[in-house]
Amino acid sequence: MNNQPKRGIRSSLCCELLFLMLVSARFFDLIPLQPVLAGGGVLFLLLGTLAVIYMTQLGFQLRMGILKHMKAVWWILSGVLLSFAAAYLFYGQGLFTSLVVCRNYLTLLVFPLLLAVRPTYREIRRTLYTFCWICAATTLYVTFINQSLVPTAENMPFIEDGDFVHMVSGLHFVVIAFIFSLYEFRNKMTVRKFLPVMLLFAFIFIARNRTFLIASCFIIVLSVVSTRSQRSKVYAYGIVAVAVAMVFVLAYSALISLLDETMDQLNNPDYNRIKSFIYFFSIPNGPLSIFIGNGFISGTVNPLVGDLQKEGIFYSDLGLIGLWHVYGLIPPLVILANVFKGLSPNHSLEVRGNALLILMCSFTVGYFATVETLTWLCFYLYFLHSDKSYSEAVARYRKKMQQMILRRYRSIR
Repeated sequence: MNNQPKRGIRSSLCCELLFLMLVSARFFDLIPLQPVLAGGGVLFLLLGTLAVIYMTQLGFQLRMGILKHMKAVWWILSGVLLSFAAAYLFYGQGLFTSLVVCRNYLTLLVFPLLLAVRPTYREIRRTLYTFCWICAATTLYVTFINQSLVPTAENMPFIEDGDFVHMVSGLHFVVIAFIFSLYEFRNKMTVRKFLPVMLLFAFIFIARNRTFLIASCFIIVLSVVSTRSQRSKVYAYGIVAVAVAMVFVLAYSALISLLDETMDQLNNPDYNRIKSFIYFFSIPNGPLSIFIGNGFISGTVNPLVGDLQKEGIFYSDLGLIGLWHVYGLIPPLVILANVFKGLSPNHSLEVRGNALLILMCSFTVGYFATVETLTWLCFYLYFLHSDKSYSEAVARYRKKMQQMILRRYRSIR
């Protein structure tokens, strides 16, 4: 594997990671469980899952060497803390209230836990594939058999239009699984490895999320460009190109519908994202808010958030722009810095593909302030810091530089 030496798959850890992904993707927001998980229930269930993983995998032991990888997390949290000052200065919101409304950032505990238990890419890949099967099966069941399990009325228009109902919001995990399947297919180039690539891409296509679909296409391009063997590149990705073209031809009407919908939205001044963009860049609280944000305001202190949502303005609609408006410059800049670091050619396809995915989602669905998106960010940071390909490339570079310096020193003597 790219990140660690090969070892057997820990089935217990795979099951626990699967439950963690399902919780973060709000899989349990079905009608029978929705009252239990209302409010902060999802976060508490996720933290409980982390505690179980810690006890079963580590047995109350501390693993050293984790803190050196936590720099990004500390910087993000520092930006969130600065936004508490903005909330107090602009709206009079107290420290305790800010801590409560920003409790989702406890999700960042997923990252040090991953560093401690060190799941291999094989274990993560198996977990992701299982997640995708559960997601697909549930989608089909809800769409064609029992639509009453969907908790929100917003899904009803999709049912009336005859589209699939996607009550699981963890589509980013499906794209991550797609990245892993591309890596496996590129290495093996067998029909068995090709099948998951096509199934996952088809699932992403029928999900009708334009951001994830476009990102997946760019990830395919990245995997082709980064393939070293020209023969393998032509053989493997010629097949992928033909298969993807077949998917687009068979779903041509759906593709045209997505394009028409996009153009209509961009030309509509009442489109939510356009209204959000105008509001965010109006700088309502002066120049200081550009650097420290405006804070996340509780409805008990000020009806601001509720009023904005009534107008169709949501922080999550513009990804990192919305994050900047709430928490200031530090969190989005830290995330982008780590994304560009992951795009280095020295990293493996799994890391580069995930970095490209976050970059493509940065200004739409990449709002890293929810349990779902913060879990996604933690998995990316784990890929970034556990990538053996990068550490080996750095070691080779240092060795080369040492040899060069030694040769120059000998030539001077």
